[in-house]
Amino acid sequence: MRHFGTIIRWNDNRRFGAIREENMGKEIFAPLSAFTTLPHPPAEGQRVSFEIIKGRRGRDEAENICFASDCIGEADFFAPEPEPFKAAFSKLLWIIPVIALFAAGGWFGWNYWQEYRRQAQEATAAAPVTMVSEVAEKMKAERKAWKDAASGRTAFKHGSTASTGSAATTGTTTAFKCDGRQHCSQMNSLEEAEFFIKNCPNTKMDGDHDGIPCENDSRWH
Repeated sequence: MRHFGTIIRWNDNRRFGAIREENMGKEIFAPLSAFTTLPHPPAEGQRVSFEIIKGRRGRDEAENICFASDCIGEADFFAPEPEPFKAAFSKLLWIIPVIALFAAGGWFGWNYWQEYRRQAQEATAAAPVTMVSEVAEKMKAERKAWKDAASGRTAFKHGSTASTGSAATTGTTTAFKCDGRQHCSQMNSLEEAEFFIKNCPNTKMDGDHDGIPCENDSRWH
């Protein structure tokens, strides 16, 4: 197979030089004895046609060298030079994997961002519901604690009243009677209110029906 190239160095005294092969860009050793014709001495910058063989030292050497202008009769002289399309295609072969790599990275990055946004939106939407639930639980616990405390005070008062003796209890109980009163503002004491909600009809002093009357009346609570 014949190749084409340009003489890049030549030493007349030592009778050898070097040729730069056009397709591979490889530097080939060229001895004077390898020239088939010598219409003029070899010189740098001259275009030549040649074959490549392995020399005695195992390196590539030019063989059957002729000047391009003198090789018109040989078919290989008309071998086309490297086409720009082929050069562009070879570049495209390594550009395509790079583009594919960037595209894959962009796709994974986009999916990650979408998943992050979705989780952030879900967390934001759940936050108000969680906050309302926490406030409701806190209010419920505070109300229960207040009722427990109120029940404790009432039990203490009932115990104190009972300790005065059965005669006193009987006297206090019989001191109240149902007379049509219904509201806390009409009561004179907590004991009277308790008597009314337990013994009299149509009272309106225990809205939550927990047995403790007039819970919002600051006179007794």
